[in-house]
Amino acid sequence: MAIRFHGALCYIDAHTEPAAPSRGLLRALGETRKEYLDRVRDVPLHLCRLRYLGDEAAWSMAFYTYSNERYEPSTFHNGTFYGTPEEAFEVGAAYLRAR
Repeated sequence: MAIRFHGALCYIDAHTEPAAPSRGLLRALGETRKEYLDRVRDVPLHLCRLRYLGDEAAWSMAFYTYSNERYEPSTFHNGTFYGTPEEAFEVGAAYLRAR
């Protein structure tokens, strides 16, 4: 997990263990297995962005969409646009469950 702050925004990223590359992929990239794994391990998986609204229980969340490569406002599982950081992580972790 990697958490970084920029003003009122909190970005939550994850680092996962990549799948082993095929020989063909390594040949196409011109990398060794170690070089490939080291490079891919350094690429974060963006989960979500939180905005602090002045109350511990009132944060807004934006889910990172890889299709648009940007953060989009998202609802929490409770159906509202406000929740806690823990609730936001549950939504953002959908990418982790999908792997």
